[in-house]
Amino acid sequence: MARQEFNQTITEFAEFVGMKDKEIIKLIGAMQSLTTTQKDTIVGAINEMNQRINSLSSNAAGINDSATNETATLSAKKILELLNQAKADVKNELLGGQVDASIDTIKELGDMLKNIQTGEDGLNKLVQKITQTNQSLALLVGKFTVLDGINLKEAYNRGYNR
Repeated sequence: MARQEFNQTITEFAEFVGMKDKEIIKLIGAMQSLTTTQKDTIVGAINEMNQRINSLSSNAAGINDSATNETATLSAKKILELLNQAKADVKNELLGGQVDASIDTIKELGDMLKNIQTGEDGLNKLVQKITQTNQSLALLVGKFTVLDGINLKEAYNRGYNR
């Protein structure tokens, strides 16, 4: 594709996106119809809502990260911390001690144990990784070749009009 033709295609696409953005902004609605006191920006309105939610959460007796009873619950962050700790404890118990951070799923544990049984060594793993990398690069080159012939404006119109 010639440079001038490429520049023209990109310019037309940018103009087309600008027109579509204008249509989308019309669909979103007027900022003044927000029920928040902050109406200048959507970010400001969202921040105001976040402050309201935080205020409600801090006043509620329901969330308590040190809770040990049934009248309160832990925060999502605390629940995830406890789940991750439980997962690490199970892996440590299965392998008899601290495990490498790269082994983060049961499947990887199984694969590792299988490789130990079959005697697979580091050289075989290195050759496998190099082969996978070469395959990925070949796939990427193919995708770039396909991408060069795509008319983005036409594709956007097809998707938009479905």
